[in-house]
Amino acid sequence: SNTFAVDKGQWILDRKNAVQSLAKTLEQHLDESPVPYLVLIHEAMQFGLTSMGDEQGNMIRQDPSIVTPGFDPRVRPWYKGVKSTNAMFVTKPYVSAAMKKMVVTIATPIRKNNAFYGVATVNVAIDELTEAVRKLHLPGNGYGILFDHDGTIISHPDASFNGKQMREINDSFTSSEMNLMANSDDLYEKNINDSEQLIYVVNLPNTEWALAFIMDKDIIMSEASGLAWKMIVTGIIFLVIFAFASYMVFKFQFQELESVSTALQNIAEGEGDLTVSIKVKNE
Repeated sequence: SNTFAVDKGQWILDRKNAVQSLAKTLEQHLDESPVPYLVLIHEAMQFGLTSMGDEQGNMIRQDPSIVTPGFDPRVRPWYKGVKSTNAMFVTKPYVSAAMKKMVVTIATPIRKNNAFYGVATVNVAIDELTEAVRKLHLPGNGYGILFDHDGTIISHPDASFNGKQMREINDSFTSSEMNLMANSDDLYEKNINDSEQLIYVVNLPNTEWALAFIMDKDIIMSEASGLAWKMIVTGIIFLVIFAFASYMVFKFQFQELESVSTALQNIAEGEGDLTVSIKVKNE
């Protein structure tokens, strides 16, 4: 579970780093058209949209033919988020009207002489990530849920839950409770759809998201019990084999001693031959 989370967190980090790199490149070429640099990173990372907005209200995209009349980047949440914090800003997941996919917008500041100049921004389709979560196969008929730290479900095997709150799955799944679970590294038991479920929650690195892994307790315990019985039976079989092998080894090693014992027993009973010869293999 942690390996899966780290892998997907790295996927997001790679795209954040690409946007940072774009911003640094644009800063060094503010006297040139940004289009070639937008195209380069756009094609390399396969972003949905790559653009640059500035304090004059200009919005330049990797495809200059894409023009939205009256569009002012300065009023967009991602632009305001970057300007107010002077740092990278990542939106909540949303469905892009143009791409018809769930995306996040990653935006980071562009500076000129250490002053805020504008924003480099990309739209990242996260369908690859959400599909990977949806296809997770866990023990106990388990499944994964990707959700935002505010409790909003981003990806659920049942798509009807996407966009809803985690507490609609269980009343106790408030955002504060889920964040507590994500930071505890403990396994929890919760009732979902009238059955006991085992739940493990882990934060997705480099994001404001987390993953919940949910598994049916009865099935898990049944599988664990079956495994335990298999281990017991296997142990007994090995014990029997070991005992038999030990018996054969001892029987072979003490075969000569047994012959001596038999001869002495015959002599003691008056029936033995005092001239009996006993062969010794090891001198």
